Amino acid sequence: MRTPTSIENTSHIYTATLAALVNIHRHNLRAEQPIESVVFPAMGTGFGRVSHSECGRQMAVAWKHYLRPSGRPTWDTITKRERAICYDGEQKVVRL
Repeated sequence: MRTPTSIENTSHIYTATLAALVNIHRHNLRAEQPIESVVFPAMGTGFGRVSHSECGRQMAVAWKHYLRPSGRPTWDTITKRERAICYDGEQKVVRL
């Protein structure tokens, strides 16, 4: 976080987690010594004012999307992805 400010009700944690996972993968493709384990902090839960449960939910969605990329975008895959990022059950918790 460059500037300490609230990031609650955003998808920033999802985006940061997915970006980190993709960059670790890219590093491992060309590195002599690949990264074998990673520890993520509870991003955004301090100054960002994001609850720990919301942080964990977004990080889990990013991990799921990293493991199984949707491939070529279709309206169905885009809708499913956005729903996974923005909703906790039937409750909308994130605005994009």
